[in-house]
Amino acid sequence: MPPIATSIPAALAARAQAQPDDVAYTFIDYDYDPAGTAESLTWSEVHERVQIIAGKLGKLGAPGDRAVILAPQSLDYVVAFLGAIQAGFVAVPLSMPMFRQHDERVSGVMADATPV
Repeated sequence: MPPIATSIPAALAARAQAQPDDVAYTFIDYDYDPAGTAESLTWSEVHERVQIIAGKLGKLGAPGDRAVILAPQSLDYVVAFLGAIQAGFVAVPLSMPMFRQHDERVSGVMADATPV
């Protein structure tokens, strides 16, 4: 039995190594089709994308900094969240404001979190 991963990034790397072609996440989008449109990522795809996000965040800040995740519900949201964790950032997940208009809740969190 493989050792138990001690962190989310370690668990992701272990899955990408052990099960690279298995589906990791599936998102079903109902915005444009009431029947839903499915999009999936494998463990290796998630791991690769997370590494890219972590690398880009690493150029903008340092471990311990905060990164606000503000995106529509999608696989990109999951990847961004995991990328922030991989970079050692504190991920601050927020939902998109309704109708993409100004939202005082989001503004308040942004001011309090002081993300990089």
